[in-house]
Amino acid sequence: MSLNIYRLIKNRQGEASVFSNLASLFNVLNRPDSAYIYYNMALHNYQKIDNSLGEASVLSNLELMYSIQNKPDSALVYYKAALSNYCKIGYKQGEASTIGNMGLVFNDLGLPDSMHTYLKALKIHREIKFPEGETSVLNIMGLVFHGLGEPDSARVYYKTALCIFRKIGYRYGEAASLCNLGILYDKYYTNTDSALIYFKESRKIFFEINDPNYKNIEVLIEKIEN
Repeated sequence: MSLNIYRLIKNRQGEASVFSNLASLFNVLNRPDSAYIYYNMALHNYQKIDNSLGEASVLSNLELMYSIQNKPDSALVYYKAALSNYCKIGYKQGEASTIGNMGLVFNDLGLPDSMHTYLKALKIHREIKFPEGETSVLNIMGLVFHGLGEPDSARVYYKTALCIFRKIGYRYGEAASLCNLGILYDKYYTNTDSALIYFKESRKIFFEINDPNYKNIEVLIEKIEN
């Protein structure tokens, strides 16, 4: 009904918003073909009214959709288009987030640019004092080095993220970082005492915030203790 009204009064902003919401719904329902159609209809309307922020938002949703579908080449096309729009309007948070996501795609494609891209995103998050974005990138970098078998580098990024999570009081992030450190110490340093300390701290926080992940941590603890 609202779509018909927006069309009747020639409100392209409202029309684009409805199309974008419908696309997101179809995406959740795992109907990417329908989502793609509505995202592009939203994109067309945002372009008609020269709404670069709305356009960038839709492009970001398209790139995420293709990333989830494991189509990194297509995702990269939309990442670059979204980044261009965020840069055009000076929206640094969107710019940093998109650059970080591009790093994930570069990593999936096995391209050497991924770490440079993460560092660029990290720099912007720090410049605009956005700790949530900063910790997200730090954890990703930790995971990348973890996967590459470089535990010393991974530990630095995990611990940096942990300090920020504690500073801003984000307990879920704190618990997740503690768990990552526990896994790192258990796997690479064969230091079960330190691993247990991190796991138990992580379990305690997950339990206190009523997050079911504490049960997964219990399994890791039992594995070491038995």
